[in-house]
Amino acid sequence: IPEKNFFINAYSSQDKENAGTFVKISLIGPEDPAPREIKISDSCYFDMFLPQISEYSNRIWVSAQRKNDEGRCVPAFIFSDDFGESWTIKELALPDKPEVFYPHKDVRWDHGSGTEPYVAELSKNKMMMIIRTPTDFFYQSFSYDGGDTWTYMEPSVFHGTDTTAYLLKLSDGRTVAFW
Repeated sequence: IPEKNFFINAYSSQDKENAGTFVKISLIGPEDPAPREIKISDSCYFDMFLPQISEYSNRIWVSAQRKNDEGRCVPAFIFSDDFGESWTIKELALPDKPEVFYPHKDVRWDHGSGTEPYVAELSKNKMMMIIRTPTDFFYQSFSYDGGDTWTYMEPSVFHGTDTTAYLLKLSDGRTVAFW
């Protein structure tokens, strides 16, 4: 977050001695030889996108996913309101497993309809998460309180199956979805 002279990166490690999800924080930048490392969770979240900061507050977030005990991918919104000192993880409820309808012969793949969640801030306190699924549509979820709570995932109007979707907020306030 260069405009704040603050650099942060999130990652997971499956190292048996220190597994979990972490952030590295630096006031210098990516070249910092000794960034501060903070553990967010003992669980490994993966497919994390670059951290973003709210246009309206100091909230920093990453979106990611975690495999649950059933092997399904659970989308998560991970955020900090104190520049990375402490973190909160909000996992979204998974929809039912997809049903197969003609002309499809089988589900393409199934990671629990929660893979590669991407979050964009649409306006003050309104956020949208878009998620890749094995169906013909990306799924979506909305938050109206800056990410504290999320609506149940439902199919969006965007067709797509085997690719990651992104949301980009333009300078005029419109949001573009692309994949």
